[in-house]
Amino acid sequence: MSGQATAIVDLNLLPASERPTEVSGRAAAIAAVFLLAISGLVPLAIHAQNIEARAATMQHRSEEAQKHLKSLELEFIQARARSIEIDEATKNAASLTAERHALQQGQRPLHEELSMVFGWGFLPSGARITHLVGEPNALRVEGVAAGPLDAIAYAETLAGAGGFPSARLASFAPAAGGGVFSIEVAR
Repeated sequence: MSGQATAIVDLNLLPASERPTEVSGRAAAIAAVFLLAISGLVPLAIHAQNIEARAATMQHRSEEAQKHLKSLELEFIQARARSIEIDEATKNAASLTAERHALQQGQRPLHEELSMVFGWGFLPSGARITHLVGEPNALRVEGVAAGPLDAIAYAETLAGAGGFPSARLASFAPAAGGGVFSIEVAR
């Protein structure tokens, strides 16, 4: 038997319709290539889906950033307008202050002087101011006090705690229940 070719005997007793189909080598190779292509495409599809999700997230973030940027631009414009208004108000205040200084000729503001003249704790108990005359460099304060010592104490308080250069009792006329005084205050 060494020189003869052996014949293959098909012992498949099943009818041809019941037998498993024979797959040719070519068909198996095509199926293997097809399976490899599909198994290679699945990760690519998953990767593409992940990229699309990240792109949608980035698009959403970009839209939110654009909205935030527009609100910041609006705030910047409003802040710039407020800054311009503040600059104008500062310039107006500076010019008004300069004008006030020019009109006061270096003297302190009149409202400060009046708060000292009428200030709490300056006027003795029972005394009251009846008349006030202002001149460029002086004030004349007239009023009613219990006695000349109260009027003198008031003048000294104006000169000391009131911040005036000097204040002196110009006149005191006795009257019922006290007297009428006149104090000259240097400004």
